[in-house]
Amino acid sequence: NLSNFSKLIDGTTDIKDIVNFNDLNYTQFEIEIINSFLNWENDEKNIAVFNISNIALEYCLISNKKGNAFKLESLKDKVFYLDTNIIFRAIGINGEFRKHRITTFLNKLLEAKETLVISKFTFEEIKSTIKYYVSTLNRKYSSKINSNIFIKYSTNADFLEFYHIWRKNRSNDSLELFEAFLLGEIDKIKTEFKIKYDFNIDIDFTDKKIEEIILDKASSINTYKTNEKNYSNYIEASVIDAKNIYLIEKKRNYQYFNIFDCKYYFISSDQYLRKWDYSINRTVPTVILPSQWMSLLLRYLNRSSDDFKSFVSFLNISNNEKF
Repeated sequence: NLSNFSKLIDGTTDIKDIVNFNDLNYTQFEIEIINSFLNWENDEKNIAVFNISNIALEYCLISNKKGNAFKLESLKDKVFYLDTNIIFRAIGINGEFRKHRITTFLNKLLEAKETLVISKFTFEEIKSTIKYYVSTLNRKYSSKINSNIFIKYSTNADFLEFYHIWRKNRSNDSLELFEAFLLGEIDKIKTEFKIKYDFNIDIDFTDKKIEEIILDKASSINTYKTNEKNYSNYIEASVIDAKNIYLIEKKRNYQYFNIFDCKYYFISSDQYLRKWDYSINRTVPTVILPSQWMSLLLRYLNRSSDDFKSFVSFLNISNNEKF
């Protein structure tokens, strides 16, 4: 947390190592114990965990001269580009638990008068990812599978389970209809959270110099993720990440040193992309985890027990979900 916040408040801070909970090689049994504690329904516990984790933020603000004058206004009127994984969580593909905490977070962004955006690159990735997973369902699909039984014994909240939740008790369960349903759910959250599409991008990505920059970034992201995760990453996803990050860098116009004067960010639940960004970025990070901004918002906005619960749920150790 100290590393996370110190880099946000002073972008020139040199961060040598960013440690995530998933890097600590807990056993599955230890992960279950930690997550069970975090998910324990207890309001006092949630407030205590928030206060403890916020000590790092308080320290960084106190030790930074500009942080002493930090006010809520410094958090308002930011522009957040949303990653594909945020959108999929918001419609429930990773389960109701993650859907609830992401939608709570998005509501908090609205309360702070932030602008939420989906770039044309992310929108294309959303559509292609849906199409791909629907095609895999086509190969796995069998009318003999009882959706109610599948849901009962399913251990992973993923695309296949999401399909069976949608499919159960339906007379028309065609995959075309399911694909249309998914796109309709995305339209719903776009309306609910006042998300804008950014399709009119004034950057010529066919320009050879820009194309080379994007490929260099994508290669760097892809190599970093492959080394960190110990399995190959899809270069196509890294190209989308590279385009979004390049777009935000151009929007910032290289005038950014800390969260006080920086307006544009990329919100993602991808821990590895965030670590890559911290490792190469010599100014305020581009990639922000929902939990990071939630910490800042909860310090300055009105807070409900549900807000604290959502914040604490962000601390769950990932079970390597796909989306």
